[in-house]
Formats: sequence, C-alpha cells, structure tokens
Amino acid sequence: MASHRLIFCINPGRSGSRYLATLTGSAQAVDSHHEAEPTMSGRYVAMVNAAGYETSRAVRRVKADAIAARLARLPDGATYVETNHMFIKTFYDVVVERFENVEVVVLQRELARVLKSFMELRYFTSENPFWREWMTEPDAVTAAIRCVEPRDRLDPVDRAIAYLIDIEARAARFAREHPRVRTHPVRCEHLNRLAGAEALFKQLHLVPTDLTPETCGRRINERLAIKARYGVSVDVAYCRERIQHYLDRAHAQSIDIPGSLALEPAAES
Repeated sequence: MASHRLIFCINPGRSGSRYLATLTGSAQAVDSHHEAEPTMSGRYVAMVNAAGYETSRAVRRVKADAIAARLARLPDGATYVETNHMFIKTFYDVVVERFENVEVVVLQRELARVLKSFMELRYFTSENPFWREWMTEPDAVTAAIRCVEPRDRLDPVDRAIAYLIDIEARAARFAREHPRVRTHPVRCEHLNRLAGAEALFKQLHLVPTDLTPETCGRRINERLAIKARYGVSVDVAYCRERIQHYLDRAHAQSIDIPGSLALEPAAES
C-alpha cells in the first residue's frame, strides 16, 4: 500500500470534478474515480452536520477500508484518484489518518458560475429533494466559517453562497491542519486546454497518454436535462451581484472570508 499514491479533490460540486476524474484517468497507471463506493453521502452528511468529526469517525472509516481494498488490487506504483466532492465534507480525516502519499487537488471554478448551476438545479430549495444527500448545511457543526445569518433566515441563494464559501474555508482549514499533504490549486477552466492539463499532470507527476489530448476539453456532466425539467435560467451577472452582497454583509460582521475565492472569470492560460 505504501507504494501507491493517492490523489483526492476538494471542490463544492458543479466545478468539473467528473471531468477531472476522466482527465486524470487518461494518464498512465492511474485508477481514477469520480464518486467511488461508498460515496459517503446521505447519512454521512447528516452525521457531520449534527456533530463533530470525532463522533462519527469510527463509522466513517468504512471509506478508508474500501479504498484500502481497492489499493490491494492495484499494481505497485499505481495512483488512485478520486475526485468526489464529499472528500472535504465526510471522509478527508479518515483518509489522512490511514494513508501516506496523499495529495489533494483544490479544484475551483468561477464562483458565480457554480452558483448559477446550483440555482438552475434548484439546490437548497424544496423543489429538489436530493441536494441534502450531498451538501452540508452552511451552519453544520463541522463548518469552517460562520454564516451571516442563521440558516432559517437565509434564502436559498444565500444558503448556497454560504455553502460555497464554507467549502473554501474547509479547504483552507485542511491545509493548515495537514501541512504534510501537498495541495494543488487549479481552475477547472484552465484544464479545458491541453497546456493546462499538462501543467497539472506535471505537478501531480502523472504521465499523459494518447488518450489525454482526446479527453481534454470534453464536456461532461452538464445535467442539461435536469435543468430543463426545472425550467429555471439564471443570469451569471445576477449571481455575481448576490455573491458580492453576501460578502459585503460578511465583511460588515468581521467574518474572515477566505482570500482564495474564485470571484473572477478565469484568466487565459
């Protein structure tokens, strides 16, 4: 097991994590997954919403056991990749206590575009009953930053924004608490170009194959059919305004917002 490398991903969802799994899966000697079983959603989300990590750690070690079983079937020197956005919410702690040779990609997409996707999929609303299976509450016991208002006083847009900011704060907390784990911040938009993908591969010591250029830039997991079913179209400019309004309120309350938020469109790479 010590001969294997493991790469995980911190992201809030709707940020290109499935694409990243496909892209890294094109490299040599990589066993890549988006959301490997157990996905650590559902009841595990409820656990970390309601109580600190130590309370449920023994139960959540089921994920580390599953990863260990998969590693046992891989050849020496292989790399295990999982881009599951549940990593930072429900199983990062059981991974770092169990495994060595762990690295983490901090995958970002312009925050307003993530929010737009959340709103069009009706996350944090009663119209979509499934988001609770995957998204932690912004006022979860395990949250890394406080909200501007109690949860029941936030509308769905502000709840989504608070969640997105909390994921960034969780990423910062992870880096502080686990300095031995190398983290690699990257914008998803940059990975749509071969030069950006190759730069990330170089950081991660992954070797591209002939499949890598074919995979690069491929659109994956847009969930257009689901969005069409809800029939909601949201302007990205409105999302930027709402994010800025939330940030203004947070600053007025001296809430320490992470400086790493992807507030601007990605620069050309």
